Amino acid sequence: MRLMASPVVPVPVPVPVTDPAVARNPSGGVTIRTRLSQLCQQGQPQLARHLLDSLPRASTAVWNTVIIGFICNKMPLEEALQLYSEMIK
Repeated sequence: MRLMASPVVPVPVPVPVTDPAVARNPSGGVTIRTRLSQLCQQGQPQLARHLLDSLPRASTAVWNTVIIGFICNKMPLEEALQLYSEMIK
């Protein structure tokens, strides 16, 4: 049996979510949690933190996404703990 090569599919560059209406409305586009996860996966946890700080309110799941992103990107543990402390306030 001969295997066929997988086609190369271009990956679109993620667009920052700057409109708060889109951030709150999952059916209106990229959710904030998805965008935060993308930023962390791209090695940009500080940018994810900046986006988190710009939100009027954030769910525990959103906070956890950034905290996990900090840990996965080998950021200093103190920064992840600081995020956790801010979350529980």
